[in-house]
Amino acid sequence: MTKNSKTVLISVGVILFVFLLVIFMSKKPDSIKKIEQKIDEANNTDQNSTVQAIKTAENKNIGNEQEKLSSIPTKLKLILSKKMIEVEKSDKVNFRIELFDQYGKNMPIDNKDAIEIYVNNNKINGDNFSTDKAGQYSVYAKYGNLYSTQMGFVAKKHIYLKIRYWRRK
Repeated sequence: MTKNSKTVLISVGVILFVFLLVIFMSKKPDSIKKIEQKIDEANNTDQNSTVQAIKTAENKNIGNEQEKLSSIPTKLKLILSKKMIEVEKSDKVNFRIELFDQYGKNMPIDNKDAIEIYVNNNKINGDNFSTDKAGQYSVYAKYGNLYSTQMGFVAKKHIYLKIRYWRRK
């Protein structure tokens, strides 16, 4: 055999090998075909469920104000009308309560009777306080399980100074 005939024979062999390989690969056993079908179905299902989730999220407007949780009271704020009252004048300090939700927004107080105000750790009736005793007072409010920050005010006696004026003669 000549060198050219060997080359032709090798080339024909390689072409025949590639041809048989392509035929063999295209004819897969049924078990491999079933496995590939299941993989394709799973991929399609994942894609479909992802598309479905996106559509659901768009329909619900996730992140929109409407989808926020309902307001839950989280902070109670006590506001004093005065930091100092005068005892002799029957002066009084008024208390105002504000309620805030988890977003920091002011919310209405549904049951005002449930608000408890304590002055020097003694519960008072109403939303104001007056005293006939001079001194320092601390006050806080309670609404359900929420407590306000403790605040302070002073009740003082008004000091009257009598000044005598002596004239020199």
